[in-house]
Amino acid sequence: MKRTISILFALALVLGLTLVAAMPVAAATPIYVDAARPDDTGDGTSWATAKKTIQAGINVVDVGGTVRVAAGTYDAQVTINKTLTVQGAGEDLTFLKATGLTPVVTVSANDVTIQDLEITDDTQLVKGIELVSGASTGLTVDHVDLTEIGAGTGANAYGIYVNNSFANLSVTDSDFVPVTHTTYHRTMGVFAPNHLNLSDFEVIDSTFLKVWTGIYLRSAIDGLDVIGNAFGQVDSWDFAACVAGVYIGDGDDNNFDIENVVVRNNTFTDYGRGVYVWNYAVGEVIHDFEIYENTFTDSGWSSGIRFIGGIGANEGVSFDGIDVHDNTFTQGFDVGAHVALIDFRAYCIFAGCDVTVADNDISFSGGPYAAPWSGIQVLAWDGPFKNTVVHGNTLDGGGCGGGGDPPSSGVLIRHDANTYWPSDTLEMDILCNDITGFDNGVSIYDITQLKYGRLPAGSDVNINRNSIHGNTLYGVRNGVSTLGEMVDAEDNWWGDTDGTGPYDPSGESLETTDVPPCSVSVDAMMNPDGTGDEVQGRVDYCPWVDNSVTTSTATGTASFATSEGNILGLTAVAPPATPPVMLPHGMFNFTICCLTGPTATLGMTFPQPIPVGYKWWKYVGGSWYSLPIGSDDGDAYITVTLRDNVLPDDEDTVPGQITDQGGPGEPGAVGWETYPVNKVRVFLPWIALLAAIMAGASLLVIRRRRAQS
Repeated sequence: MKRTISILFALALVLGLTLVAAMPVAAATPIYVDAARPDDTGDGTSWATAKKTIQAGINVVDVGGTVRVAAGTYDAQVTINKTLTVQGAGEDLTFLKATGLTPVVTVSANDVTIQDLEITDDTQLVKGIELVSGASTGLTVDHVDLTEIGAGTGANAYGIYVNNSFANLSVTDSDFVPVTHTTYHRTMGVFAPNHLNLSDFEVIDSTFLKVWTGIYLRSAIDGLDVIGNAFGQVDSWDFAACVAGVYIGDGDDNNFDIENVVVRNNTFTDYGRGVYVWNYAVGEVIHDFEIYENTFTDSGWSSGIRFIGGIGANEGVSFDGIDVHDNTFTQGFDVGAHVALIDFRAYCIFAGCDVTVADNDISFSGGPYAAPWSGIQVLAWDGPFKNTVVHGNTLDGGGCGGGGDPPSSGVLIRHDANTYWPSDTLEMDILCNDITGFDNGVSIYDITQLKYGRLPAGSDVNINRNSIHGNTLYGVRNGVSTLGEMVDAEDNWWGDTDGTGPYDPSGESLETTDVPPCSVSVDAMMNPDGTGDEVQGRVDYCPWVDNSVTTSTATGTASFATSEGNILGLTAVAPPATPPVMLPHGMFNFTICCLTGPTATLGMTFPQPIPVGYKWWKYVGGSWYSLPIGSDDGDAYITVTLRDNVLPDDEDTVPGQITDQGGPGEPGAVGWETYPVNKVRVFLPWIALLAAIMAGASLLVIRRRRAQS
């Protein structure tokens, strides 16, 4: 009996403990604060007994609790020394200020949230929120406006000041607004000084308008997301020093690695600089830094994106994985001498380099400009730049000009051949870009000797598969001196409509032979009959892309153009098998490379009108296909849209490349399907009818059997 009671007691105990463990833990009681209360004598557990001051509410709330702050103005400094949430009634309803004192809010605890309020000052806010000792991780600032930021001419003022090493700072849906001023004010949204270690910061969907520097970090950072923010509208009197939407720079030697940074989907409008990164700390690295899908509109002072390594003292900085892609830049007025909208500079010998600039859209307008400028620049005072790729960008200079040497350029390589060169070499690929409307499409310039070209022997600069056209002075200018390395500029289209290639007049040193043939030495090449952009110096431009070809049926010349990428290897061919219809101009074989999207629209002009209703015929894998054509109006111009990696449009499996062999022909009986399959198509209605009859008969038999049973 006793044993039974013991067992029952044990079971009851286990059950009781289980029930206790399953019971939810009561949340900390919110504390209420209302500026309309007479004093802090209430217990704060309801609006009726609310505290009057925020500090009184913080003092009594449980750890992990929430201080709910009513609409009103609260004029006093606040210290948050425990994990909690301070929640206002809204940015335009709850106001915190501390007249004559700074900062307004001091945070000395982990895992703090401040939301739905405005931090401001009657005159100027010198420091809104400051993180101090005791806080090492977890601050969320959500829907908080920091306004009237300022400290007078030339003085620093901060929205959020990170004063010690910190992880997990989140700023979302917040506005940073400086005091109205007409002199140079150093106003900053988010700031961290030197000697810290920062990680896992995010700034999302916030605005930094008229702020001198939106985000300014001077310490090592591992993990920063800057997404969906608005920067800019900076006044000209603030164009000085570190003005930028995002500036990461001026860090310590041996402690300034900049790693795992994403800048995405932001707007930079009327800005001084957009994204500005300068690492001159000895032995440090910029690693995995990605900038994409941002919009940059009208710089008033400097680059949209600029990376600088070193300061001229052999720091050995590394550019290790910088990727700038799919951004849009528009510039409507003169931005200043030797400014590039995307700008990379080396003022030291790099310990490593891996840079990609791809698929950006860069355009200029509002000329003529007085000063020289460029779309993309690589400046190697020391260097060298290696593993540097400029790919798939659209650069349009808008015919804006720009005096000086080098003049306006789509892509500008400036180097210093007298410092550490020529022992160091440049390795750079300029591929699949569209470069038009500049003085020079691509310029290579020695900034010490003030001469074009002079690349050190062994440099590997490849300029291939680009469309370089409509540039006023030169398509590519490399200089005529044999002291410099040549550049490989084969397989480009130079803007010629007659297949004659780039213009390379005679008279330069050693030029003796017209091209083609392309077997002559680069120095001997000349092409005075070329109608495309001019080339100068040690430029190997043969063979070039010819987008016109004589048809295989001798009807005349057909010319091709593509909406995306570049056409390579255009040739006229006879149909490979007996076609089901007449192909009056034969067929054409070509590859469209450098695609950034899933389709390319091919525009073609033929020597004779293409009748309405014609198709684009292809022969793939032993079967004939036809695709619809566009601009089907009976003139000599037609279009066809081809899909990448989709049969029958694309005959290869290489992403970003379409290989096609086809030609225009009569409509015939074949649609999208192969010809053999199309014979079956004729019988499809009869097959469907027969299937319906059989199904009906089967249903009738089943019903009769059920009736009999």
